[in-house]
Amino acid sequence: MTDRATGTTRRGFVAVCGGGVVAVLGGCAETSSSPPYQDGQLNQTNQTNQTNQTNQTNQTNQTNQTNATERTAQQTTAAEAAAITEPTTNAVPLDSLVLESHEYVLTQGYKGPVVQGTVVNTGSEVVRTVEVRVRVYNATGAQLGLCIARTSDLAAGNAWQFEVILLASPSDIADYEIAVLGVPD
Repeated sequence: MTDRATGTTRRGFVAVCGGGVVAVLGGCAETSSSPPYQDGQLNQTNQTNQTNQTNQTNQTNQTNQTNATERTAQQTTAAEAAAITEPTTNAVPLDSLVLESHEYVLTQGYKGPVVQGTVVNTGSEVVRTVEVRVRVYNATGAQLGLCIARTSDLAAGNAWQFEVILLASPSDIADYEIAVLGVPD
């Protein structure tokens, strides 16, 4: 995430303020081989050509986010059972995997907040494992968790529509970052 007023990135700020300790304590230790994360937007809209319509959509999204109900205990148990939180250790960024789209969506039922989107294998080979990783943050920039969606054997030229279940409370989520990795065949 970039602070538009100062041009400072979250990673730059964390590095200046003792990022090593913060990263290890937050469970997001960065290394030179860490995946390239992209910033996500909670209030994305595909209707940017009409300012009034966009403002109404963003206000609706903000209202939905504010009025989001918390999961029940039973829904939390189901979400925890369905969510993936452990990354594949041998997954790496692959040029053939393209994150075509992604958006934050607040669903009904046990899934609650999710990030949905599409990954395309633009290469000429099957990718054995494809993994989408989403890191979520609160309003102060503290990482709330890492959640993952995974599929196997994505053929060359094929697309995968993914859904990452976020375990954090919708009222706590202020921002997210997303990356796609893979294990070649």
